Amino acid sequence: MKNWRDLKAFAEAEGFFVTSTTGGNHNVGSKHAKGLAIDVRTRDQSNEAIELFLLKCELLGIRVRDERKRPNGQKVWSGSHLHLEIRQSFAHEN
Repeated sequence: MKNWRDLKAFAEAEGFFVTSTTGGNHNVGSKHAKGLAIDVRTRDQSNEAIELFLLKCELLGIRVRDERKRPNGQKVWSGSHLHLEIRQSFAHEN
């Protein structure tokens, strides 16, 4: 995975709807502006589907921030979702 397009293709292939890529309003330091992160909607997924998706992300080296509930101290939050980002070391490979 090199950029948000790779993340988007993966998430959509797994049946998840991508709600944000490089645009929108994100927290300071977010990887969205660098093209290394996306958000995916969870409201239309079962807990089992989400858990399997999280496992696949882990196996692929994708960092996931579970934002199904608003994280403490987070200023910007758009509702229940998963934040996926490419680890910097993975973004520079290949």
